[in-house]
This record gives sequence, structure tokens and C-alpha cells, in this order.
Amino acid sequence: MDLDQLKTLSELKYQHSLRSVSYLLAHEDKLRVEIARLRTLTSETQTQPPEQEKMRMIGGDVIWLQWLGKTLRQLNMELAQILAQKETLLAQHRSTHGRKMTAERLAGQEIGKQLQSKQKLILDQIIDHSLMK
Repeated sequence: MDLDQLKTLSELKYQHSLRSVSYLLAHEDKLRVEIARLRTLTSETQTQPPEQEKMRMIGGDVIWLQWLGKTLRQLNMELAQILAQKETLLAQHRSTHGRKMTAERLAGQEIGKQLQSKQKLILDQIIDHSLMK
């Protein structure tokens, strides 16, 4: 495999890794927004004005708070799973990024070597040509 192919392959793997990380981060953000929203609803329910007395009398607030608590627990568990996946994925992404940077550096060095070889060949030809005159 030549260095250009290695560079292309490492770039593709990096882009795939970047998409995975982006997807996971977006999912994490959505969960955090929903958790914050439910926490706000919980605090609003617990500090309801006296006008909501009818709801309290029939136990509607208790049922609502139970549902909020259950939903918050589920979302927090999902967030914990996402955070665990995120740590693993970020470690893999750093490794993929390192391989990409190394492949780019090696390809750049190879181009530099080829350029030096061409320049040396041209210089040798100029010297040979000038000596023949």
C-alpha cells in the first residue's frame, strides 16, 4: 500500500469516527435538555400556586411527580450509558486522529523526498550538460 492510499484510508476512518462522535454528542445534548426540562417541571409542580388546589386534592400532582421521577431516572440512566460510550469513542477518535496525522506527515515527507530526488536529477543533468560544452 502506498502512502497516498494510507493517507486516504486514514482520512476516511477519521471522518467516520468524527461522525460517530458528533452523533453521540448530539444525543447527549438532547438528553441533557430533556432532563433540564423535566427538572424545571418538577420544581414548578412542587411550587404550584393555590389555584391548583383541585389537582392536589385528587392526587394529580402526586401521580405527575411520580411520572416525572420515573422518566428522569430513565433519562439519567440513558445519559450515563451515553457518557460511558462517549469515553470509549473519544479514546478511539484520538487514536484515529493520530493515525491520520501520521499518515499525512509520512505522505508529506515522501513528497519532499521525491521533490529532492527530482531536483538532484535536474541539477546533475545541468552539471553534465555544462561539462560537455
